Amino acid sequence: MAASMRGVKRKLLLSELQDDTDVIAAINCVQQYSKQAFLIAEQLSSKEECNPDACVWNFVEEVVPRYTCFQFKGHFRMDPDVFEALCQWLIPHMKPERSMTSEEKILATLWLLANQEAYRSVGDRFGMNRGTLHRVVKEIYQVLVSLRENVIRWPQRQELDRISEEFERTAGLPGVVGAIDGTYIRIKGKADNTRDSYICRKGFPAMHLQVVSDSNLLLLDVDTGNVGSVHDSRVFRNSALHQLLESDDGKLPVQYHLLGDSAYPLKEYLLVPFQDNGHLTHTETKFNLAHAKTRSDVERAIGLLKGKFRRLQDLNMTATEDIPHLIFACCVLHNFIILKNGVDEEDIVLQDEPAGGNDNDNDERARQTAVDKRNEIACSL
Repeated sequence: MAASMRGVKRKLLLSELQDDTDVIAAINCVQQYSKQAFLIAEQLSSKEECNPDACVWNFVEEVVPRYTCFQFKGHFRMDPDVFEALCQWLIPHMKPERSMTSEEKILATLWLLANQEAYRSVGDRFGMNRGTLHRVVKEIYQVLVSLRENVIRWPQRQELDRISEEFERTAGLPGVVGAIDGTYIRIKGKADNTRDSYICRKGFPAMHLQVVSDSNLLLLDVDTGNVGSVHDSRVFRNSALHQLLESDDGKLPVQYHLLGDSAYPLKEYLLVPFQDNGHLTHTETKFNLAHAKTRSDVERAIGLLKGKFRRLQDLNMTATEDIPHLIFACCVLHNFIILKNGVDEEDIVLQDEPAGGNDNDNDERARQTAVDKRNEIACSL
């Protein structure tokens, strides 16, 4: 009976709010009808259509608390205790609001990032109109990006031995302190004369995401924002990471290096496979196999990132200037979850993204020291 009366009251309230003059009345009803009346008034005042039949009333207050740990993790991509830790980390940097709690904002953002559900549908679920949800998501990813250095860190020199030892356990390849790779983030793309610049070699509009991971799938470096038509090697050359590794202060000790596929240039600090021209020696083949097996960790890291935050599989956003921030925020969440709870193997979605070939001539550009270093390691395996 009580539920029925609440439904009647809601219908009466909606019928009374059909023109703009009733927005004032809605505000006066806040104390009586609490959050529902406030949200309906907000929807009317923004002149955005209200769809009360699609709303999940009290979703956060009544539905989410009934989720099992397994259900919660399925929807929000993390265990409840990790979510609590995330809230403790983010809330001090968020602006409080009367209309919703900070926890509700974080839950709505996680739900949106975790799947391909439309903004309007997610907004209905969390009692927000589409414009409010856009504002909430932007606030959360801005906070996450501002805190990125707490969880995405290039290793200090004293950490290199540990990282190298962990990589070496995979296939016996020594000195590896990171694996680098790039992936495309499919986007909607602009309908103007800049659209062609976003078209990647796979034929769809995209932005680049370049990451370096360790063997635990933690992201050590993230670079995003380059349009899809830019080649992987050029993305690397334009990145802050390249500038760091080429500098005296950031140069890796000679015994250490990253692993990259054939899209990258051979460097003393970046080892790529021997070019397979059909005549590889046994030593070169053995090196390439160990290289591929060790470098697969970065492919798994990207698969985990896109598997947890499936919005990245097709990012339907029109504000292209905001896209890099949202991508970076997902990378921050990726690392936060791993640091708190380890790797969820079931979330890894591997994608076939073959290297696009190098727009450099490795043989001409490679320093002889890099060639010698690779040969020496190959002979040691």
